[in-house]
Amino acid sequence: MNMKKAIAYLRISNDKQSNHSIDGQQMMIQSWCERNNVDIADTFTDEGFSARNFDGPDFKRLNNFIEKHHRTVDHLVVFAFDRFSRDAGEAIVAIKKLQGQYAIKVVSVENSV
Repeated sequence: MNMKKAIAYLRISNDKQSNHSIDGQQMMIQSWCERNNVDIADTFTDEGFSARNFDGPDFKRLNNFIEKHHRTVDHLVVFAFDRFSRDAGEAIVAIKKLQGQYAIKVVSVENSV
């Protein structure tokens, strides 16, 4: 059986968001991947960057990785959609692009059953 592959994206804008710490996000994403037989190919982390836009340096690296390796990736896993983006319109456009153009399913661990 072939294992699905994922990339993980973690983001926190400041230290006051302790309930969404980088370590906590990583632990929850790893747990989801283990339960769903998904291997994490790479992890991208923007610490100290707002989710109001997609300007974090690792978000840009994530996009470059996807452009080069999208055929080998099944999922983009985030802890919660608000870790991905706080702008719902931009998030929907980005998710539709990932799913439509690259066939990568965006998964929110917090919102998955």
